[in-house]
Amino acid sequence: MSSDAKTRRLDCGTAAVDRISNLPRNIIDLIFDCLPIHDAARTSVLSKTWRALWGLYPNLVFDEFFFDQLLYDKDEQDPNVLLEVTRTISDILLVNRGPILKFHLFVPDDLPLHQYRHMDLWIRKHIKSWG
Repeated sequence: MSSDAKTRRLDCGTAAVDRISNLPRNIIDLIFDCLPIHDAARTSVLSKTWRALWGLYPNLVFDEFFFDQLLYDKDEQDPNVLLEVTRTISDILLVNRGPILKFHLFVPDDLPLHQYRHMDLWIRKHIKSWG
């Protein structure tokens, strides 16, 4: 795609200015650290810079909000849903290259995540990286 085509696609009558990417890195890091994991993951599509930031996301919080978002409009009894949940969490952990400052894993009662060995591997991997 040519540069001109990109400009036309992005142009909504005014010049598009990316003010956030031009902030100092420490400010971007502070903003990024406050985002829920879903929103932090979404930033990875913005640019190569933001993709790199997502790989350093320090707060891996898989809480009730995370599961509500992930399971919205899905039948939790469907075995494919459990596979999707474990794949999503595994993918997030595999992408992460930075130090993990916070790791929180909430397991809903109605989701038999405890039956899968993935959970044990997630915890072992990150305990090993801390010690």
